[in-house]
Parts: sequence; C-alpha cells; structure tokens
Amino acid sequence: MEFYEITLKTEYSQSEYPDKQKDIENINKILETYGLKVDKVKERAQVIRYIIHVPLDIKRQGWVKCAWEDIINNIIATLGTDNIVILEKENDLIIERRGMFNVIPFGALYTSYFDDVTPISSAVLGLNKKEDTVYFDIGKTSNVLIAGSNESDKTETMNSIIASLLMHNIYSAPPGLKTIIDIIDMNGKYSKYNDASIKIIDDEYDAFFYLDQLCVEMEARCSAFEKHGCTHIDEYIQKGFKMARRICIIDEFADLVLKIRRIEDYVVRLSQKARACGIHLVIGTQHISRDVVTESIKTNFSFKIALHTSTEKESCMLIDKSGAERLWGRGEMLIKDCGESPIRVHGCHVFDEDITNMVKLADETIVRKVRIKSESPEVAVNTSNIKREFATRYVVSKKVGFFQGIRNIMNAPQCTTPSDFMFFILDD
Repeated sequence: MEFYEITLKTEYSQSEYPDKQKDIENINKILETYGLKVDKVKERAQVIRYIIHVPLDIKRQGWVKCAWEDIINNIIATLGTDNIVILEKENDLIIERRGMFNVIPFGALYTSYFDDVTPISSAVLGLNKKEDTVYFDIGKTSNVLIAGSNESDKTETMNSIIASLLMHNIYSAPPGLKTIIDIIDMNGKYSKYNDASIKIIDDEYDAFFYLDQLCVEMEARCSAFEKHGCTHIDEYIQKGFKMARRICIIDEFADLVLKIRRIEDYVVRLSQKARACGIHLVIGTQHISRDVVTESIKTNFSFKIALHTSTEKESCMLIDKSGAERLWGRGEMLIKDCGESPIRVHGCHVFDEDITNMVKLADETIVRKVRIKSESPEVAVNTSNIKREFATRYVVSKKVGFFQGIRNIMNAPQCTTPSDFMFFILDD
C-alpha cells in the first residue's frame, strides 16, 4: 500500500495450493455414493477450505447419519491427518487443509484508509474467518498478554503491533501525541527498530531501572491529572494539555522475570494503575507456566492473544478454555478480550524491507529530545547520589564492575532507590 513516502509490500508470497484439484477429486470420490460433492472452494492465507453443502432432507436420512462418521474418517485418511480439520456448520461440511500456501502481508491490511479511521494507538493483528481485518486499540485495553510455543510466530504478532504504532506516529499522530514506544528485548529480535523514535533495552538490570522509573512517571502523571481535575489521559487531553501515550513492549517476559523476580512487582503495579495514565504494557512469552503467567498477570492483562500452545493445559492457563493447542501455528491465534469469547485470527507478516523503510522514515520525521522532566507532569529526580554518567537511552553505562555495584546496592539493607539513578528520556 502506497503512502506519501513509503510503499508497503502487499503481494502474497505464493499463489494457490498446488494440490487443490487432486483434493477435490479425492473428496468427490468418497462422497459420490451419497449424492454429494464439493460445491465451493475458498482460499485464504495458509488455509484452503472445501465446502460441501448437505441439504437438510438428506442430512435427516438415517443411512446418511449412520455413515457420517465413516465419511469423515475416510476423508481424513485420504487427505492426510497432519493438516486436516473437519468442521460442520449449519448444512455445510467444511474440510479445511492448512499449509504454507500464502502469507498475509502487513501492507495489505494497514492501508491509508485504516490509518485515517482508526485511533493512533490501534494495531493490526490479521484476518478473521470472514476475511475482515482484525485490530485492537491499545489505548482502550488494559494490558496485552501474548503467549505461544516455539514457532508459533509470537515475534510476527509483536512486529505487527510495533509497525502499526510506528505508521500511526509517522502519518496520523499529531505533534505532542505521538506514541512513545519502548521495547525490552533480551534476545536481539527487535534491534532493527532501534533508532531515534524507538528505544531498545537489552539488559535485565537496565530493564529493572526502566520499569522503576516508569512507575515514577505513572505517579507523576496521576498527580498532574489530580491537579487539573482529571481521572484519565483522554480527559486530560480534551482539556487542551498534551501527553503522549507510552507503550512498553516486553519480549520473552519469562527470561526477564526469572532472572530478577522483583520485576514482576513493577509489571503488576503498572498493569493495575497505569492504563488511566496512558501507559500500557504488552508482554510476550513462550514459557507458559504458573510461575510466569501468575494469577496477578492473568487478572491485570485482560486482553490475551494465545498462539499455538503445546498442551491443552497451557491454553486453559491463558484463555481459560482449550483451543490454542489445536491452532496450526505460523501466526494463527485466538484473541480473547475481557468477558468475550475467543475469536480465531490469522496474523500478518511484516517484511524486513517494510520495517527498514518505516524505521528510516520515522528517524527522519519523528524527533525525540532528551529532557530531565516529562511532557506535562514535573517529576523530581534526585541526582545527589549519581556517581556515574548514564547513557541517554535508558541504558546504564556498562563500565567494569558496574553490575556488581548494582547488585550490592539492590541487596543492601538500606539503599538508595533505583529511581535515584535514572534520567527521563521524553518527548516534546
């Protein structure tokens, strides 16, 4: 899709499933005895569906009912059990085959129309069964939890969220309201985003300090709201003040929290209170267990994206019901918002070339300046105990012996709080 200065790739990576005609012949051969055949074929990303219409008068006949299980078993045996699902919907029998046929490009979903009509904090996720674009507004959700097993394409889901926010910042977000995006990335998966508009935190101790400072900013924003008689960021902006939303994306939360357990306290504290202040968390993990996805995390992260899970137990742990273990992976997901039933969505792919172009354009158009106080609320930062010069991207100087000093400070009976050691990196 072409914007003013950038063209996103929209073509599908491959054309159609090569064995489609062979599948139709095999299915028709099984069904011809019963007077049925494939009536319709639908193709979408990584899915091809063969639809057989079963008239109600035929479906009610006893011999069809008795043979129904044999029909389904024969179809599965003929087409292969590794990537076939049989669905029944009203008077239709749907045979769904999965495979690496097509990939949904991010550029096919994030169009200029989508950019115009959606909020600046919204993000594209993929397509549902009806081929409708599925997106969500991070500003309206409490927090987002993304979880799935290895090769479930959690990284792609994160990429689509980051790319959506970045595109909104470039084209539709007004000055002073552009979303601040920070990524805690311990494995280097998102280093390609590291530029003037997105900050990458790649060390657990830097992440600890960053989250502590985020809590300080949350309290400062709350104080500013109280001062002007507001209860949340939207009301504050409506009164003419400028305050940007801040999105903190944490990749592989398990690696982080299992190294420094206190980080969970900061995450829970932020998840309970920060939404009204315009601070939102998006965390992802492949390690789905009770010591990572705790009850506090489940309660405060009401918007959940479950990719393929290894077991039914993991699916229930994430979305309180089974189903994620039956997903095919490669970006297929179940999305569950608070109090709603999960919906099945197939995620999109953000091409590396698109990311490079977006980051380059953002670097040219979005200017971030280093300041010691935030956009609206003034935050007092105690610098009396600062002994070193800290880098200006939330990254603490990595001089010899520094990390051991941090450990000594954190383990001391009476110590200076981490807030005393950090500067803000904030927007105009």
